[in-house]
Order: sequence, then C-alpha cells, then structure tokens
Amino acid sequence: MARFYIIAICLAISFSQVIAEVELEIGPDTTVIDGPLKPDGTIDYLAYLNQKLVAKVRPEENFAVDVVRTMPAEFWWSADVGRKTRAWLGLKDEQDDAVLFRSFTDYMAKLGEKREGSKWSDDEIAASENPWAESEYPQVKRWLDEQAAAMDLIAEASGKQQYVMPLIVGDEQQAFLLLVSKRHVAQIAFLTRAFAARAELKINNGDLTGATSDIMVMHRLANLTLQQEDVMSWLYGATIHGRAMKVCDDLLASNKAKPEDIRQLIDDYTSIPRLKDIAPAIDRYERFGAIEYLLFLHEHKEELPEIWEKNHVYIKHDSFDVNYALRQINHYYDRIVEALSIEDTKQRVVATNAIERELDKLYEQTNLMLGGDEQAIDAMRGVIEASNLHTAIGLNLFLADEIRSKCELAGAQLRVQMRLDLQPVVCAIAAYHVEHGEYPPDLQALTPVYLLDLPVDFATGQLPVYRVEDGVAVVYSFGVDMDDDGGTDGGNEDGDIVVRVDRR
Repeated sequence: MARFYIIAICLAISFSQVIAEVELEIGPDTTVIDGPLKPDGTIDYLAYLNQKLVAKVRPEENFAVDVVRTMPAEFWWSADVGRKTRAWLGLKDEQDDAVLFRSFTDYMAKLGEKREGSKWSDDEIAASENPWAESEYPQVKRWLDEQAAAMDLIAEASGKQQYVMPLIVGDEQQAFLLLVSKRHVAQIAFLTRAFAARAELKINNGDLTGATSDIMVMHRLANLTLQQEDVMSWLYGATIHGRAMKVCDDLLASNKAKPEDIRQLIDDYTSIPRLKDIAPAIDRYERFGAIEYLLFLHEHKEELPEIWEKNHVYIKHDSFDVNYALRQINHYYDRIVEALSIEDTKQRVVATNAIERELDKLYEQTNLMLGGDEQAIDAMRGVIEASNLHTAIGLNLFLADEIRSKCELAGAQLRVQMRLDLQPVVCAIAAYHVEHGEYPPDLQALTPVYLLDLPVDFATGQLPVYRVEDGVAVVYSFGVDMDDDGGTDGGNEDGDIVVRVDRR
C-alpha cells in the first residue's frame, strides 16, 4: 500500500524545522490526542505511546528483555536503534549479557560457507515443515545445536505474560510511527522457524514429548507477539500460531505417536488463551499511523516526488482541507473499531463488510471522477460534503489505501481463532484412532473421554462439519463467507477453514 513508501521518502527528504505551514486543528475529532507536541506543532504520537508503555511493565517481567538479549548488533536496522532499545530496557550497551541467536542464513554466512543458490534457506524451510533426519540436513542440525542456549533462554522466557517493546527510531529519522523498528518481531519469526525445525527433527526421532514442548513454545511466542499493538505484529503472531499447528499435525500423523503424547497435546491446546483482539491495535497504533502519514503528505507536499501515486497530487493541492480529512479518517476508524468490537460473529462480519463495500464504492466513484465523469462528480458531491473536490478525491483514495484493508482483519482474526478451536478436536481424533484403530463415527464420540466440550463453528452456530474421506478425517468450519464450500480450504480468502487428520 502507499503508506509504506514513507520509509524511502523519509530517507530522501532532508527534515529541517521549516515545513509547509499547516493550520492544524488539534482535538479529539482530528488528532485524537492533544500532546505532547513536536517542534513543528504536530502531535508526537511516538512520545505519547512510549509514555504509556513505561507505566505498565517491570524489566524482570518483560519478555522484550530476553528477545533483545538474543539479537546480534548487526541485526538492528542501525546501531543507534539497538543502543536506544537496550537502554530503554535497562540492558548494557556492550551486550556482555547477550545469548545470541542467528538465523540459519546469517549463521551460514558468518561461517563463511559458500552459498549455492537458495539452498541455505531451502534446507531450513524444508526442515521446519516436515519431519527430517540429521543426515538429510546436517548443517541445519549443527545450526540448531549452536543456537541451543539462546533457544533455551527464549523457551523459558516465553512463560512471561508481558511483552513491551519501546517504539524507537534512528538518530537520522523523524519521530514517526511508520519508521519504528520491528526487528524484534522478525527475530521472533526466525526463532519460531528454529523451534519448528527442532520439533520436526524430534518427531522423526520419536521424541514426541520434546516436540510437544517446542510446539507449545511456538504458541506462547505467538501470543506474546500478539501483544504488540500494531497490525504487522498481530499478523506475525497469527502466522506463528499457524506454523505451530502445522508441526502439531505432523506429530499427529506420526506412527510413533502414543495416546499419552496426544493427550498431553489436547491438554496443552485447551489451555491456550483466546487470541488478543485486533481492535485495540487498529484503534491506537494504526489510527495514529494513518493520521501521521496524512499530515506528513500534507506538510511536505512541495517536496514529494512526482512519481508518487495519483492521490498525493490532490493532497498536495493548496485547497486540500486537512482537518476535514482527519475527521473523516477518524470517522471510519471509529466505525471499524466499533464493528470489530461486536460480540456476535455474524453481525461483526456483516458490519465490517458493509464498511468495506462503502469504501469500495467511494474508490470507484473517485476513479470515475478522475476520468472526468460528470455523473460521478455529481454523485461525489452528494456523498461527501467537502470544501472542495480536491479534498474528496485525495481523501477517498487515501481511505482506500489506509483503512479499507483493516476491515479484512476481522476475517483474519476469525480464521485464526477457529483454526485454534479446531486443533484440540483433531488431536482428539488422532488419539481416538491410535487407541481404536479407526476414526470416530462422529465428533460426539470424542466427549467426554478426550474432550469435555466441542467447539462451535462461528459461521453456523453448530458443530463443525466432520467426515472421513479416503482414509483421512476432515473437520471444517464454513469460514468467513459463511458458505459450505464442501471442505475446500480458502486459506486467507473466502472458503472453508479445514483441518485434516491423516493416520494412514
């Protein structure tokens, strides 16, 4: 999306104290908060959020301290970001307390090994996605052995309940939310791959207790990552949950799995807390980021390159009403947060879909306006009461870039939570098969021996669909589109949410 070009532009522009004059109205319907202020008179959202963070964590209880201890100095975007982060967390700058973890690619490069195409990453990916033997990927095994101290540190620390990382930018950067370093989230993603690879090796070797332990570490890392109040980190956390469940499915398919191994998994999965709601991340971090971004475009309109997308041409116009635009942005963020907070799942999906359709319509009308369609221009005048059409055009294209995608996150949260709800069921199906030599006749046969309760499909209000096809047990939810697609997995798109248990 357009907003992510901000990083390149910020690096290209020399940020002096002389900026375009902005008659900005500060208040709850425009800037949301009224301080602290930057030297240019705009809100310092970064300082505001960091003040909130300081008040709610103690270093000894903060998982962020442990993550940073594993991060090599060269892994940070810049030395000053690493230094500032360590200082905020109370860590020494010289890293003498470090227990470093390096990704497989960085590890191999550090050893001076010759790269053969993409073989390094290919080996690591293969090892993290399927059971494997040491003889297949000896370099991956050596890497895991040498990262063991850092992985053990993270495994133990993953039991902490808090993960508060400061929002830091480099010395040469403007204090801007979209420039905050998220390298610690990337570090957790690399660690997750390592735990997945180690668990898959343990599955192959028959150490299912050890594999289960690594799987649950991954889920704890996912839940901790979800605590970061931004959408990117939320999506990382959701992806980590998915990776952990893929490894679990490999364990369930193993002919070495014993009833006691799977019963432990059932207990572990039923104790995983429900996903952290995505609404607060959108309400604060994403909203503030959108406001800052629009103000940046407006304040530096004379400096923006001509190659920028067409909406910026209109935001650059002298008559662009930035305060009206901010009110409209907050209006839509209010509606999205309100929709995402609806408890009834169906109503929540209906509400977010309605907002998305409305923004789609505005986007289409705006493109027609850009083509000189008089009917579209008249319709736009009726839809948006702006001081001029430049504001309407620039705002609508901005809304399409910045806010429309947030509606889709409602579906993402439902998909991931439903998949987590189904995981104890597939574990119970596997346990039943191990003990009886066949799949259960229906899901009710799993209670109360394996499960005390069965999950409900959010799309139907009933039990998930269950059947056996060609020796494979299939369980699925109708998914976010709330239609039965016959067990066709939609992935991140429309379709069913499907899990299979293959004990052949």
